[in-house]
Amino acid sequence: MTCMQNPRSTKQRRAIMEVFDRQKSHLAAEEVYQLVRNQLPKISLGTVYRNLEALSQQGDLQKTMFPDGKARYEGTKDEHHHHIVCIGCSNIMDISICPLKPEVKELLNTEDFEAVYHRFEVYGYCKDCREKEKALKEKG
Repeated sequence: MTCMQNPRSTKQRRAIMEVFDRQKSHLAAEEVYQLVRNQLPKISLGTVYRNLEALSQQGDLQKTMFPDGKARYEGTKDEHHHHIVCIGCSNIMDISICPLKPEVKELLNTEDFEAVYHRFEVYGYCKDCREKEKALKEKG
């Protein structure tokens, strides 16, 4: 059930979901707050946090915690995917390849374990950050 169909849908939740319809990136609560304020100037950061939690619990948004300690949210309408995370600039990119091999799924079945979800993230440095680091080394 999407937020728009949910009887508990509020103008705040609709505005938040509209942000995710427009933005295809992984947004922290503070970023959502800044974008929603354009439409609802009196909304509070606490309201945004509460609604992001509610929307992620009801399945309209996916919440992912990253090593910088911030939760990031994204819409759930996209296909199953994983993430590449730049340690330098915190840019998060989606990858559509899933490393969960059929052998792992079979092992889970033999252990009588029902997997509900899984995550896979690769951490490193994007091209821009590597080029900046290279330029600093050449100067120094």
